[in-house]
Amino acid sequence: MDQVEALLETRITLWTVVDAAKFLGFSESWIYHRAEAGLLPHIKIAGRLRFEPDTLKEFIRKQRLSATVVLSRLKKG
Repeated sequence: MDQVEALLETRITLWTVVDAAKFLGFSESWIYHRAEAGLLPHIKIAGRLRFEPDTLKEFIRKQRLSATVVLSRLKKG
């Protein structure tokens, strides 16, 4: 099996805007606005937004880390 065939055999799950909104706990319009502004990682396929679950989970982890850094700086100051 060559590399292309291996990639075709790999199932990639992509979430819709509805799925991403449910996962993040925000409205669909919030998801659209943040994605179009480049603030939320997404893929555009045939003009439609799709989201990789692992990428959104990593996005949340980074947001949590950013918030922790800000809070720790506020406590020091």
